[in-house]
Amino acid sequence: ESSIRLPEKTVYQYLDYRQLISDFFALKKETEGMTLREFASAAGFSAHSFITNVIKGTRSLTVESADRVGRALGFNAGERDYLCLLVRFEAAATAAEKNEIF
Repeated sequence: ESSIRLPEKTVYQYLDYRQLISDFFALKKETEGMTLREFASAAGFSAHSFITNVIKGTRSLTVESADRVGRALGFNAGERDYLCLLVRFEAAATAAEKNEIF
């Protein structure tokens, strides 16, 4: 699997999974014409508004849904693992939990 890159950016430069998803979806939209409905469907969500709400911060991903989102964006295994770590990090309730993740 090849690594997807934005100009000057890689998945690993992100600390905010919402911005990562937003930027890489925008790239897929621009380069492949992917619609939000197609993206949501490829990630296994019945409502495309869920992705919009995740990006806006009103909904959150689980580790399992993060993996599906990574697959829908064409991420390789390492990139999907990193996305899942970012989701876990945001969901961590304590500093100790956050330190354990990163």
